[in-house]
Amino acid sequence: MAVAAVGQPSTLPAPQRKDGVLTGTGLFSASGPPEAWVTGLPSLPAARRGQLVALTGRSAAYVSGDGVVYLSDDSGKKWRRSTWTPWGAKDTVGIWRQGSDYWVDLPFGDHRAALRLAWFDRRRPSDEVLILTRLGTAGDWIRLAEAPAEVKTKSDEHLPVTQVLVQGDTWLLLSGCAATAEGSGLVLRAFDGKAVSAAKLLPLRSPS
Repeated sequence: MAVAAVGQPSTLPAPQRKDGVLTGTGLFSASGPPEAWVTGLPSLPAARRGQLVALTGRSAAYVSGDGVVYLSDDSGKKWRRSTWTPWGAKDTVGIWRQGSDYWVDLPFGDHRAALRLAWFDRRRPSDEVLILTRLGTAGDWIRLAEAPAEVKTKSDEHLPVTQVLVQGDTWLLLSGCAATAEGSGLVLRAFDGKAVSAAKLLPLRSPS
């Protein structure tokens, strides 16, 4: 079966069937033949095509290649563009331009019926912040936390976030590698649902 809009990870549990998995537009299960779980995708040019995220058995989100979110409540029959931002009034885009004043990142991982997005807010370039948000199954956006988009080291290096991951209800914010007198390591912050932690250095060790 040919599928489209495959995301990362490429295969995840299907909310429609306990014995099934989703990969892009395809539903594969042990109890039946492969089938499409959405009837269509947003009509976008090839350069803007993105990935599909299942929220429930019928509702879905599509995140384009440039970070625009489209939502459907009827298995892809109709799609609407989300105009919500973490700093504006409800359903108001405002004067800020996506791609220059801010951009949106879809974290890597299993979103588990709640779309999670990381917003890099550069409306004040000297004070860039990262805003963590979630879209629940009821269709309501929630602003979870805000933190500086960069980590400052003791040697006054500025390490930007290079990867955002979700693992269950935990967010992991990776800011690349740093070298210290004790060795090199990954710079990481975590959000546990309450607050973003201080940056930690996870040492890189050779396998024994």
